[in-house]
Amino acid sequence: MSDMGEWIPGGYDGLFYLGEEGTDTYRGYVVQTTDDGVPEVWFAYAFNSGTHEWLAEGSREDVMRALEGVSE
Repeated sequence: MSDMGEWIPGGYDGLFYLGEEGTDTYRGYVVQTTDDGVPEVWFAYAFNSGTHEWLAEGSREDVMRALEGVSE
């Protein structure tokens, strides 16, 4: 596995990329969703074979760990 990229903030609060898109270190992203009266939920999407695939759902820390654990 090549070096894991750094967490990069997206264009708004609640979006983070693991590595820079278009580079070998890019692994995917995590995004937060909220609805009125519903606790925040985070989703992780891994970048595999040129597409993003759903990976995990949960707290920010949990989905970030799940994405960090994905290998090439």
